Amino acid sequence: MTLTSHQIYYAKNKEKVKARARARSKKIKAELHDSYIIDLIRRNNPGADITPEAIEKRRQQIIAKRNGTWKHTPTAKAIARAQKRKEGRKRRLKREAEKKKREEVMRREGITEHQYRYRQNKEKIKAEQRARYRRTRSYQIQRKLRYKARMGDGYIKELLIARTSLKAEDIPRELIEAKRLQLQLKRLVREQKGENR
Repeated sequence: MTLTSHQIYYAKNKEKVKARARARSKKIKAELHDSYIIDLIRRNNPGADITPEAIEKRRQQIIAKRNGTWKHTPTAKAIARAQKRKEGRKRRLKREAEKKKREEVMRREGITEHQYRYRQNKEKIKAEQRARYRRTRSYQIQRKLRYKARMGDGYIKELLIARTSLKAEDIPRELIEAKRLQLQLKRLVREQKGENR
């Protein structure tokens, strides 16, 4: 099998030829030659009529896109509106299909919408409830620790009325002060014992 001169040249200078072809296609793309625009039109719309006006219109669109002014042109705005309407229609159809399915299940099983939603999101709802409980529980513990550290009137009143039928209003001020002193003494004794060990 004999090779042509072109094939021999290509075999010897393969990378060089490819680089030159890449550079040529970049130049064509950058300069927006008619051949490049015709290829674009054919790729996007195979059955389109390729007229000089269509080529020029497409060239102006590309220039506008490159300059960042494309989205402000009437064509781009119309395309964006059409796309938005299409997406809205899809979402609406999806919602309607889900609603029909939900109503069918509710009618078949004789349950309310609340029960249906709970079934669908059971794990999520339970996780949220657990998180809420943890938040409130940890908040209560932290509040109790702050009260304990401060030894405020509210904390001492709670200690005095615990496991009794007394109310917080029934506790006299002198008793609160005496209990506070007792707690402070207990703390000091505990701290002294801890240091002596």
